[in-house]
Amino acid sequence: MPWGPLIGAVAFGLLLATVWSFYPASLEIKYVEKKRIEGQTQEQNITEYLKTKDSTIIARRRAFAIPYHDHQRLKKLLDDSGVISVLPPALLCKEAPKTIVESVKSAILRAWFPFAIFGIILFQVGCFRLNGKRD
Repeated sequence: MPWGPLIGAVAFGLLLATVWSFYPASLEIKYVEKKRIEGQTQEQNITEYLKTKDSTIIARRRAFAIPYHDHQRLKKLLDDSGVISVLPPALLCKEAPKTIVESVKSAILRAWFPFAIFGIILFQVGCFRLNGKRD
């Protein structure tokens, strides 16, 4: 069996891997960071518009500072009650309603000491029951 094509394929693969390893990953990180900052800017502009209903806020912004290419259509969308009903509470500057889980969690965190004592007592009871069954 001729080994020439196999050696050539392996050498080509190693060459590609070497060239690829020199590709600067920092370019991708910078791109992701740029997009994150653009997203935060868009969120701030939309929140400000929803708070004041001043259309000049989104009309004066550059293209990447609002999440839609046409500021007039964006205004039309943001004034629609159906769209507003599905927006997250953070954009609407409203306090998100507390869920039952959040209420229980905050109650437990506020009163952690009695729960800790109760847990220690349950642990001791469990240990005593295990010791009593071993005998």
